[in-house]
Amino acid sequence: MPTLESTDKIAPKSILRHRPIEDVAGQPSTRSSDSQAGIPTPVPRASRPSGEVVAMQQEVDATPNGSPREDRRMNETTAGQGRNVKNTATRRIPYVDLSPTRVTRVQGALRRPLRQKQRAFLLVPAARRPFWFYLLIGMVSTLVLWMLLSTAAGWVSTWLDDLHYGRPRTFQTDAMVGHNEQSGQPSHFIAINLHRRIEIIEFPGGDASQAKIFMGPELYNANDELVPVELRFVDVNNDRKPDMIVLYQHQHLVYINDGKSFRPALPAEQDGIEQALHRLG
Repeated sequence: MPTLESTDKIAPKSILRHRPIEDVAGQPSTRSSDSQAGIPTPVPRASRPSGEVVAMQQEVDATPNGSPREDRRMNETTAGQGRNVKNTATRRIPYVDLSPTRVTRVQGALRRPLRQKQRAFLLVPAARRPFWFYLLIGMVSTLVLWMLLSTAAGWVSTWLDDLHYGRPRTFQTDAMVGHNEQSGQPSHFIAINLHRRIEIIEFPGGDASQAKIFMGPELYNANDELVPVELRFVDVNNDRKPDMIVLYQHQHLVYINDGKSFRPALPAEQDGIEQALHRLG
C-alpha cells in the first residue's frame, strides 16, 4: 500500500469519486487518471458574441482613437456578456453627436436654399410689393388680352365673309339700269375679287350673249384676296339713270350710266359725285 511523502498537505475531497482537484505537490492535476478511467475532460463552452458587441468591435477596429464614453460603453457591454467573451480588445471611439438637426425659423417660415432666392420676391406679402409691380402685371395682361381678342375678331370676320361671299369673294344682284330691258327683265351683275383684282360682269336684260366686263382696281396686300366687293345703283349726277357704285375696303368707285353702258367718272364730275354720296351717307 502506497504511503504519502508529506502529511502536511492533504488533497480536499472532490465531487467526483477518485478525482483529486490538486495533486499532492499543490499543482493542478493533469487528470491523467481521469482520462485513463474514461472520464472526458471538460471543455469551456463556446458562445457567439451578441450583435451589439460585434458592431462595436467593428467600430473599434476602424477607429484609431476613441472617446471615454464609448470606451466605458464597450467595457460594460463586454462585462455583461460574462465569461462568454474573452480577450476582446477595447479602443477609444470618437464621440459622434446623433442629436436631431435643429431647424431655424425666421418669421414663421423655414430658411430657403440659395437656389430659391430668385422666387423670394413673389413670396413677399402683397402689402410690401411696389406699385410698379402691379402696373407691369396689368400692362402685360392687357396686351395679351388685346392680342387674343384681335385674333378672335379677325377669325370671326373671315368666317362670316366665307358664309356670305364664298371664295373667291363674289357678289351678285339684279337692277333695272335701262340696258336691253325692253322685256322687263332686269340686268344681272356679278362682282368678283379674283386674285386681288376686282371685276364686274353685266348681263344686260339677263342676256349672257351680251355680257360686258368692267375691270376694277387691283389690290396689292397679301390678304386682299379675301376682301369682299359689293355693288349699289344710285343716281349721283341727277340724270335719272342709276349709276353703279363699287364698294370695297371702305372705299367706293363710281361708274356713270350713259344709257347703253357704264363708264368711269370724269375728273370734272368728281365734285358732284362726292356731294351726292355725302347726302346719301
